[in-house]
Amino acid sequence: MPRIAFNRHGVWAIYQFEIARSLRTLVQSLVTPVITTSLYFVVFGAAIGSRLSTAGGVSYGAFIVPGLIMLALFTESLSNASFGIYFPKFTGTIYELLSAPVSYVEIVIAYVGAASTKSVVLGLTILITASLFVPIKILHPFWMIAFLLLTAFTFSLFGFIIGIWAKGFEQLQFIPMLIITPLTFLGGAFYSCERRHQHGHDRGISGNLLRHSCLGVQNGIPAEKLAQRRWRTRHMNQNDGANQNSRDGKFLGVLVLLCGAFLAASAIGSFANAAPAVTAAPVVTAPPRLDIDLNAFDASKKLMALPNGESLAYIDRGERSGPAVVLIHGYTDNARDWVPMLPYLSKHYRLILVDIRGHGRSSKPECCYTRLDFAYDIKLLLDALGVQKADIVGHSLGSIIAQTFAEYWPERTAHVVLVSSTGGAPPKPTRLS
Repeated sequence: MPRIAFNRHGVWAIYQFEIARSLRTLVQSLVTPVITTSLYFVVFGAAIGSRLSTAGGVSYGAFIVPGLIMLALFTESLSNASFGIYFPKFTGTIYELLSAPVSYVEIVIAYVGAASTKSVVLGLTILITASLFVPIKILHPFWMIAFLLLTAFTFSLFGFIIGIWAKGFEQLQFIPMLIITPLTFLGGAFYSCERRHQHGHDRGISGNLLRHSCLGVQNGIPAEKLAQRRWRTRHMNQNDGANQNSRDGKFLGVLVLLCGAFLAASAIGSFANAAPAVTAAPVVTAPPRLDIDLNAFDASKKLMALPNGESLAYIDRGERSGPAVVLIHGYTDNARDWVPMLPYLSKHYRLILVDIRGHGRSSKPECCYTRLDFAYDIKLLLDALGVQKADIVGHSLGSIIAQTFAEYWPERTAHVVLVSSTGGAPPKPTRLS
């Protein structure tokens, strides 16, 4: 079985593009979280900090720092990843991504990796800003960084799925604004969960794990007091609470890892399933292998002597019973231009590939080369081949010839296809007498 190579160049290119998109608005990306963090300290410090000087044995200002980081991490991970994949859908550049030799897994890795990087940088920026207001001592830096990366990656995967699912900017903002942000505030971001424990709500998973890694505080309770509480609970109610309390940390860690794995699989599956719908293009099967000898192709051209004295080189191939299609090349080219299209068209159409006068193997008269001269040559060739009506396809100069043919002989024209064309210069204004 052939080994599937990982396209690291493709992943790195998408990653760099997403990072560069953020660097273009670097000032807004850095100034906004700094101002927001400062306002949170001013508002919450004045409103709550004056009444609640400490929470769980640490200052209230230090207590809300993990909550601020998690609030930014959740929202930015979702928005960065969702907008990163939705914007190509909105602008139509998703075609370039889908046509590139990059697998769905590599696309997800690139977009989610870029979104996670931006979110973690933003979280560290908030941490640095917060350290200017309150003294912060990080007790477990390794676990803090690990949890920041894990959370950013998990919510970036969730955001990627939202970007694939969203049909508009309203849906893009629906889940982050109406679900994630409220749950962040209700999860103990800015207050202790110790009172909430009395009402049966003792779970603020993300904020608590980050707060514990930074400050050694969980649910607003210092780590040593939390251990004492669990020790008392284990001995007072050993049958009911012992196993549950001792497994809380492991359970939460495994839960986050499982959520990340599930979202990774969902993101890859969503992109794979949505790719045809995203492009809004019909599924095209791979064409037959293009195995054409261009020298042999040129040698197969025939010369038709026209009544106007010119000789036109042409190739007549494809399905003889199908609709006739005349393919006219551009300036300084020849019928070779259309060779890549032959496997697609030759099974269904009668293809007439022409070298216009002055090009390829056709005659090269001293005069004349007006658009009508070119078009008249095509008309005489169709007369000689017995083709009464045809689709006229032209590229560049060939498109001008196609327009001229349809203008002078509309009864001989079934359809006109113009590639890289123009309508010509506008008529010059005439002076009124």
